[in-house]
Amino acid sequence: MRFLGIVALFTIGALAIACDGGGSPPPTATPTPEPSATPTPEPSALEILRRSDEAMNQLCSLRVRSEIRPTVAAELNLPSVRFDEYVAPDRAHYATHSEQDELQYEAIQIRGDLWTRTGLGGWQYQRINVPLAWPRYDRAAPRAGPPSPNGVDRGPLENLRLVGQEKLGGATAWVVSYSYQAPSTEGPFDVFVTEWIAEDTYLLLRQRQRDNDPFGVQPQVTADYYDFDAPITIDPPTAG
Repeated sequence: MRFLGIVALFTIGALAIACDGGGSPPPTATPTPEPSATPTPEPSALEILRRSDEAMNQLCSLRVRSEIRPTVAAELNLPSVRFDEYVAPDRAHYATHSEQDELQYEAIQIRGDLWTRTGLGGWQYQRINVPLAWPRYDRAAPRAGPPSPNGVDRGPLENLRLVGQEKLGGATAWVVSYSYQAPSTEGPFDVFVTEWIAEDTYLLLRQRQRDNDPFGVQPQVTADYYDFDAPITIDPPTAG
């Protein structure tokens, strides 16, 4: 297109010379300045969380690997690793292992049906009042007031800010931090969260959380999210 533009200008100039009898130089074309590119502003931390909630709520399945490390009373609460699997709209599988990869606890939930076992023991069944509904990410949802006393909600986000951007697993991620108050039988306690959210998809890649709980554990949990929309099957446990 640039070459064609030069040819067009040359043709116009030649016509001017012919019409003027060739006695005057062709007029000089004034170049039109190109518009300057306006940089796209960074989204706010709240907007990143909102878009991430939308992206996560569109998933059909997901896996999460969490490392749980107590910072207080470690002799009573040894570090552990937890694996979670979710399949929309109402299935989940949880398994907690020791650092030596020994199965400590396992659970399967399908809607309001819950099966649990300790170690490799037998499965125990119970019906729960609150059926599982997944996905349900609502970190950016507005909240007012203290956490609800029944332990199903949290307080509003505080100190929400965009820390910056980092590379994580080959992807560029927004780094967002915030805190909130969680409910407990001993009263609300602070939870401090840092999240790594993919810049291109807004999927949650990693979440690091530290609880200032009143029970003396104060764990730090680092959760890695992966296998987005992977083919995952979760069925009730077999007998035995």
